[in-house]
Amino acid sequence: MNRSTLLQSFPCVASSAAKILILGSMPGERSLRQQKYYAHPQNVFWDIMKGLFGVGREMNYKKKLRILSQNRIALWDVVFQCRRRGSLDTNISMQSVVPNDFASLFFRCPQIDTVFFNGHKAEELFRKLVLKHLLKPLRLVRLPSTSPAHASLTKAQKMVRWHQELNAALKRSFHVYILQSKNGKYYTGYTTDLDRRMKQHRTGKGAKFIRGFGFGKLLYQEKYQTKSSALKREAEIKGWSRAQKEALIS
Repeated sequence: MNRSTLLQSFPCVASSAAKILILGSMPGERSLRQQKYYAHPQNVFWDIMKGLFGVGREMNYKKKLRILSQNRIALWDVVFQCRRRGSLDTNISMQSVVPNDFASLFFRCPQIDTVFFNGHKAEELFRKLVLKHLLKPLRLVRLPSTSPAHASLTKAQKMVRWHQELNAALKRSFHVYILQSKNGKYYTGYTTDLDRRMKQHRTGKGAKFIRGFGFGKLLYQEKYQTKSSALKREAEIKGWSRAQKEALIS
C-alpha cells in the first residue's frame, strides 16, 4: 500500500452490553488484507486476550470476537479512513484522517464507560478528533501498544499491564450511597470505591457538605455496573424528600 492509497478500517465489534472499548489507531497492512483485527503474527494482542479470556491467535477468528463480546469487550479503531504508507502510525497523513462515528457507537452501546487505547497514537487521535464532540463521560486509559514496532517493553511487561487494567475495569463497580452528617442531615453521593470515599469523608477530604456538618455514618448504598446508571440513580435520590430517603433506608 503506497501513500496514494486511501485506507479504510473495518466495522466495530461490539454488543449492546459492551462495557469496555479497546481502540487502535488504524489497522496495519496485514490486518487490512485479512480484514481481521491484530492479524500480524508478532502483535501480542491475541496473546494478551488468551491470558484473560482464553482466546488465542490459533482460535477461529469469529469465535474469538464472539467470546470478547460475551465478556463485554468491544474492538474498534479511531480512524475510519486515512492515507498511510506502510503500517506505522507515524506515516499516517493527518490531513487525510476521517474518524469513526463514535456518537452512534455510544448510542448503541450506552454501557461503555471505559476506553483503553492500544498505544499512544490511538489516544492522540481520539483526544484530538473525537473527544470534544462527545457528551458522554468516559474513563480514558492508554495501554502499551501491542504492535511489534513498540519494542520499549517486553511481551511479558505488556501482558502484565494489560491484564491489570482490564481485570480492574471488568471488576469495577459504581456505588450510590446515603450518609448522615453529625447534625442528622442526609447526603447522597456516588463513588467507584466506597471504602476510600468513606475514609475521605471521615478525614474531612470528601464533599464540602460533609466537611461542614461532620461525618456521622453510612446509612445506605447500592451498587451498579455502569457509571451512567449510578449517576442517574444518584440524581434521582437527590431529588427526593427526606421522607422518601428514609423509606429507602429502612
